[in-house]
Amino acid sequence: MSQPIAKPSRFYFPILLGCAALLAGLLALPASRSALAEPISGEQSRPSGAPSAGKDDTAATLSVQVNVVNVFASVRDKKGNLVPDLTKEDFTLSEDGRPQNIGYFTKETNLPLTLGLLVDTSLSQRRVLDQERSASRAFLDQMVRENTDKAFIIHFDREV
Repeated sequence: MSQPIAKPSRFYFPILLGCAALLAGLLALPASRSALAEPISGEQSRPSGAPSAGKDDTAATLSVQVNVVNVFASVRDKKGNLVPDLTKEDFTLSEDGRPQNIGYFTKETNLPLTLGLLVDTSLSQRRVLDQERSASRAFLDQMVRENTDKAFIIHFDREV
C-alpha cells in the first residue's frame, strides 16, 4: 500500500520561510548603510541622562562620509504582479523625514542572487525528509545560475 503524499506547498514552506528571513535581512542593509551617512560620536549617541563612561568616550568617535547608498526595490501591484516600467519620478526618498535627492536610477534585472534555504529536519519531518530534499534541490536548480548566484542551506532540528 503506497503512502499518501502531502501537498507540495507543505514542503516549500520551510524554504519560503528561510527566503523571507533572508530577504528581510537584505532589505535592512540599505537602511543601516544610510544611517552611517551622518557622523556618530559617543557623546551624541548616548541618551540624555545616561552616565558617562569616562574620558575614553572621545576615542570612540566614528565619522563616515557616504556619497552613494544603493536602495534596491521591487514593486508589485495589488494583484502581486511586478511593475516593470517605473521611473525615478515614481519614487520619493527620505531620511529622518527629510527628502533626499535620488542621484542615480537604473533598472537592474539580472543582478546576482544570494539565496538561503532554511530546512526543517526535525523528527516531526522525518517522513518527508526525502521530499524536502527533492523540493530544495529542484528549487535551487531553477533559481540559482551557475557562476553568477550563490546559495546556502541551513537545516534545523533541535539546534541549527
